[in-house]
Amino acid sequence: MSLFSLVHFFFPKQVNLIPIIAKADTMTVEECRLFKTAVQSQLLREDIHTYDFPLSAIPETCSVATTTADSRIAEVKRLRLRQPFAVCTSSHVITKEDGSKVRCRVYPWGTVETDSLEHNDFQALKTLLMRHFMQDLIDVTYTTHYANYRTNRLTDIMEAAHFNLHDGREPLSQLDAERRAHQIKLDKLVEEMNQVYVEKVREREKRLKDSEREIAEHVRQMQQQLEAEAENLATARQAFNDERVAWEMENRDYADPDFPLNIVTITRTWSAGLLASSWRKLRSCSRSRKRQWMSQRSQRPSSAPGREPTLTSPSVTSSTTTDVASYHVTHNSEALLAPPLAQMET
Repeated sequence: MSLFSLVHFFFPKQVNLIPIIAKADTMTVEECRLFKTAVQSQLLREDIHTYDFPLSAIPETCSVATTTADSRIAEVKRLRLRQPFAVCTSSHVITKEDGSKVRCRVYPWGTVETDSLEHNDFQALKTLLMRHFMQDLIDVTYTTHYANYRTNRLTDIMEAAHFNLHDGREPLSQLDAERRAHQIKLDKLVEEMNQVYVEKVREREKRLKDSEREIAEHVRQMQQQLEAEAENLATARQAFNDERVAWEMENRDYADPDFPLNIVTITRTWSAGLLASSWRKLRSCSRSRKRQWMSQRSQRPSSAPGREPTLTSPSVTSSTTTDVASYHVTHNSEALLAPPLAQMET
């Protein structure tokens, strides 16, 4: 079995095929032309369809702004005549005499530039794929080849599972009918759920309105109660004022305009006078006590230097201590009571 038969067996109209001849630098120009003719004839004989780069798939816009639609069509026609594409590639870069850099293969008898159409078809293949037909290849692969492959696989699975057909319809038609019936059922279920939702919303709104009505009624009753209490308070206040005015009218004859002092003023005056007289007695007593203590101290014999001081009798000591204590008490009392008593005397 030849290579073309294997391709026809494994990829029957399922992928986009673009025939490519590798290692084009190993053939002369004439050998390459003859090899291309042989490949094309065998593709036709094996009924293998390749991607033919249709002119209708050329995009209206192009990445190169200077090119027009006519020039792009002419370029595509010229480049697709080079099928099958004989290519050779290289990552080796050299600098030419004019300073430009090119990728090429270097041999003892010369160089093969990978981007030159005079040496191989790599530039033509790159231009057709990258510039003009990339999107069309993606669309055809998905909408045509993948759809055909999916249909064939589903048909094989249903036939192997002895899938029952109704009314002699195709499996895909039957699946579409079941899908539509299921969609109708889903739509009906969604509509019922929407109706239930609307009913629940209405019930909720009704409960909210009833609650608002009850709250408004309760607020109105509370306002009425507060107004009634305010009226009662106003009535009680008015009655109290009337009673006070009546009492003042009844007891105004007992007031003496010639005696302006009240009991509080009398009490304060009596207390101030009593405190002032007590202070005078205390001050005179403290002065006499001080003079007596000073006289007793001057009469006490002084002790000789270097000797222990003589102890006085307990009676003298106690009296002296008492006099000193009374002096300090009197002196402190004078300091504490002097400001308020001075105010009272004035």
